[in-house]
Amino acid sequence: MNKAMIQNAVRSGFVIGLFGLSSCQDEAQVRSLGDQIRGLETIQAQAKAEMGRLQLQMKAVQAERDKLKAERDKLQSQMDEAAKALEAIRKDFSDYKAQYKVSIRKRAPGMELEMVEIDGKKFERVKIRELTESNLTFMHQAGTMSVPLNRLNPSLQTRLGFEQAVPVMAVNKANAPITQGVGLDEQLEEADYEVVRLNGQLGNMKRALAEENNLVQSAILGGNSDPTLHRHAAAALQVRINEGEVALAQLLKRKAQLEAKVKGKERR
Repeated sequence: MNKAMIQNAVRSGFVIGLFGLSSCQDEAQVRSLGDQIRGLETIQAQAKAEMGRLQLQMKAVQAERDKLKAERDKLQSQMDEAAKALEAIRKDFSDYKAQYKVSIRKRAPGMELEMVEIDGKKFERVKIRELTESNLTFMHQAGTMSVPLNRLNPSLQTRLGFEQAVPVMAVNKANAPITQGVGLDEQLEEADYEVVRLNGQLGNMKRALAEENNLVQSAILGGNSDPTLHRHAAAALQVRINEGEVALAQLLKRKAQLEAKVKGKERR
């Protein structure tokens, strides 16, 4: 074999080696790309499954929101109807109270009361002489006496058609006391006083309500008197109690606001 033949053989072997090496690299790349594709396909499948799960959750949440909205709308409608009914009842009751006041003043002269208590002193089996907007005049064993209606016990006040305004702190649109030039401490002290006073009045009215309810039951069971008057008195007391409890809730809210302002001022 001459030199040229040897060179050609060596050259051919080198080319074959290069081709073999290139083929191995291509196969490795193909395998790597295949692994990447399969990994991406797995990720895509997982993403599709997660998307499906999230879509189901969104549908469930939307259904729950629709259900809650329907319940809220229904509740709002019921509240609106109840508010209208309550307003109508209040108007009817206000009309009744006005008529009752006129009626009781006409019927009061000559009416006998089992007992009238004034400042702890009891007058038994008294007879009414006159009932006005603000005073009661009656005869008792020792003579005649005139007394302001606001000194009578709440039960008798209601029976005679007298109502005292429930005390409520005057507030402006910003829910702040109208009193000018009064510091936070003084406002808080005033709120405390009003809460205590209103609680006391509510307690008295609740005891009077229990007394009227007992009188209703006694009249029904005894059958010797008409319970209608006591029922009306109990209804009037219940309305005043409800109004007083609303006023108390407002006072407590106002007191909490004042306490927060006082603490904020102290921290500064």
